[in-house]
Parts: sequence; C-alpha cells; structure tokens
Amino acid sequence: TPAGRIHWAGTETSNKWHGSIEGAMLSGVRSAKEVVERFDSEG
Repeated sequence: TPAGRIHWAGTETSNKWHGSIEGAMLSGVRSAKEVVERFDSEG
C-alpha cells in the first residue's frame, strides 16, 4: 500500500490471510510489483 514514495508490506497490509506467513508473502509480492511499476512509469 503506497504512501507517497513509501510502499508498506507485511501481513497486516495483506488483502488476504492477515496474520499469517501467506499474507506476508502476498503483501511483499504486491508491494514489489508496485515499486517496479512506479520505476517503469518514471522512466
């Protein structure tokens, strides 16, 4: 979940499986994709 240039990741920011390793992994993947998309759009 981006907040300006900061991209938060972790089990509590996951859309599924809060409080579990699966939720943390999904959140990390989501956040990494957001960062890559941001860099791609900035050129």
